Amino acid sequence: MRTYVFSLVIFVLVADIFGHLHSVFRHFEILSPAHAQTRTKRCAMSKRVILKTVKFRALGKNLVVHLEPGSPVIDHENVQIEAVYKNGSSRSVKIKKTAFYVGHVAGQRSSSVDALYLAGKWSMMIQEQEIIFIEPLRKYDSNGRVRDMIIYRQTDLRTMSNNRSSDHNTSRSFCGVTNDNMPQRKRFEDRETTWSRFQELSKTFSTAADDSLPPLYRTFVRSSERDNLEPRMPRSPVFYFNTCDMLAIMDTLAFKGVGGGSLYKSASILVYWYQLADSIFKKAQFGIFRGMRLKIKTIYIMTEFTPSVEPHFNRDPAIGQVHADEVKASLNKEKWFSHYCLAHLSTERKFVDNILGLASLANVPVYDEDDYRYSLPFWNEGICASNANNAAFSCIRMDDNVLSDAMYIVILTHEIAHGWGAQHDDNFHVSECFPSEEDGGKYIMWRGHNGARDPNNLRFSPCSASSIQEVLLYKAHKCLLPAHAVVHTCGDSVVEFPEQCDEGLNPNSSCCTDNCRLKDGAVCSPFNHPCCTKMCGVASKTQRCYQPRNLTCVAPSYCDGESFSQCPSPVSLPDGRDCEDRGTCWSGKCLSYCENKGRTSERPVYLESCTCDTDRVAMCSLCCRAPGTNTCIPTPDHQDEGMPCLLGFCKNGKCEGTFEVNMNFVSMGGGQSLAKRNMVFIVIALTAPPFALVGVGLWLQDRIKKRKKAKDKAELSCVIISSKLSTSAGSKMVIGHEEIDQ
Repeated sequence: MRTYVFSLVIFVLVADIFGHLHSVFRHFEILSPAHAQTRTKRCAMSKRVILKTVKFRALGKNLVVHLEPGSPVIDHENVQIEAVYKNGSSRSVKIKKTAFYVGHVAGQRSSSVDALYLAGKWSMMIQEQEIIFIEPLRKYDSNGRVRDMIIYRQTDLRTMSNNRSSDHNTSRSFCGVTNDNMPQRKRFEDRETTWSRFQELSKTFSTAADDSLPPLYRTFVRSSERDNLEPRMPRSPVFYFNTCDMLAIMDTLAFKGVGGGSLYKSASILVYWYQLADSIFKKAQFGIFRGMRLKIKTIYIMTEFTPSVEPHFNRDPAIGQVHADEVKASLNKEKWFSHYCLAHLSTERKFVDNILGLASLANVPVYDEDDYRYSLPFWNEGICASNANNAAFSCIRMDDNVLSDAMYIVILTHEIAHGWGAQHDDNFHVSECFPSEEDGGKYIMWRGHNGARDPNNLRFSPCSASSIQEVLLYKAHKCLLPAHAVVHTCGDSVVEFPEQCDEGLNPNSSCCTDNCRLKDGAVCSPFNHPCCTKMCGVASKTQRCYQPRNLTCVAPSYCDGESFSQCPSPVSLPDGRDCEDRGTCWSGKCLSYCENKGRTSERPVYLESCTCDTDRVAMCSLCCRAPGTNTCIPTPDHQDEGMPCLLGFCKNGKCEGTFEVNMNFVSMGGGQSLAKRNMVFIVIALTAPPFALVGVGLWLQDRIKKRKKAKDKAELSCVIISSKLSTSAGSKMVIGHEEIDQ
């Protein structure tokens, strides 16, 4: 009987898990701990971990990542982590430094990896030629195996919309920024206009800031006044004030949900999410500002609902629904939030109108032409605002489903960026700031959820960069922390001002010193610069600096022999060449099967991939449809053998389940949609009788075996007893007894 129940449970789990995952991802793979080999290098004296190398094969390739412990967004010695209870009391919590890692893919110095190791499972964001995510399987299904993980590409995500998933990137509005309707004081500006405004603002700074500016910033700001040179853009230095210290809050819903009721897990996940958001800010360039960072100063985990009659951001939803603007208003009442650059709440609360985040938009001074001066109301909103107007929140769930890490960091970064002054991209009448999906997709600050699957989805648009620059020009020197406050400045494998190189914890470097300075005679480091030789010099034109993965549409790139830091852009391969996932190269891009089929049709049309579900053959066919339609048409071509399908895996052109199920798919009019919605239950109902018969048979067979073993054991005991009785009293022999587990 137990065998029958176990088999039935396994079948239900397989059908349910894969059905849900297919609604989130177009393609994914399950990664078990047995598939990942980890080697740890420790310090000989202190035994502390200094390097982890993780190897695994997934998504059709071998991946090797080198990881160093620690997170750039927290200072393990000074970070304050508090578990808060309903009576307002709290206690401190500690997290391990070795739970967080940063690193790179072996052989790809320009790549980056952010990782979290928690309860024997990895969470990773791997950024190389493509972006790959690894997450625990149990995040999506509580019945999944404890240590299994799911791995997917950024491009494998389906767009979530109106309680359904879709391959069509139709974004929906999710952000309710509070003052986004204010008069537009600026439009997208070209480089010359931006620099002219910077010169004008520099004069304001030099008069108002006086000696409050550090020498580095003060010298740079005033250089245009001192020199009678033609204005030009600077070479984007990393400014002295570049770090936003944050208060990170997780409410009780998220603590019990994604946090699993564990303080350690909740705090660790929060740090990991902010580490991913920080990697986006770190790589962005906001006009003349670059290398801007996030840092968590305090973490609050709300372990119990706050008893409150009034709307509160941590009130029990069973008492009453709290609207998004009420959550924002209750955050603004916590005046002590103004001690931080920004305060941000992560929640699993569900709001009407599918609001996934709310923030205040940072202001900039407005020039009053009547008074011939700048008004300065800019401390009212955003970074370092007074009266806690620097608070925001973002949701971890959408349509009752937990969001993938790829999707949530877009929302988290989007709301944080509002506090930095970024407006929605559709506020600007500039097509460059909201390109089509064919041109890379929407940027982070698009008003609707951008799907998190296109290259631009994790980048800031030129409009966002320009508007953030305006705010930073006024607030950076008075609001943000100095660069030296960033944790692990030297030793995190990232070259940051005033470093010349940074090879992490490499003790045998021939080019870089322990304090991140170039050694005598060295001009670069091959660890940090793509066109640098092992002899610490500029590479020749024969050195390859970019090696594309197989089945891509670009050729390798070679150094130009002059620059050690720049790798020339790769050249596109000829059109018509095969590329990954049945695609075809066109203008340097890999068009999907459906995109190429639409391009080469008699009347060219844009087609997108979809999943057919009419029968088992269609489920393993390559299917296409026109955007905005629900008609999914199968093509003569089929998926590769072993590819996941709706009922299992493709075999000989048909979708075969883990267990054979005889079902006839017939047209039932309106009943067909009902059958599709209840597919799992129908399958269980049809397969239960055969499984019951098999289970009963196995149970009877097990019972007969147990009776036979019991009989044999009884006979063996009798033999031993009789042997003891037959032994003479004076004999020294002792007959031993060995107990065997049956």
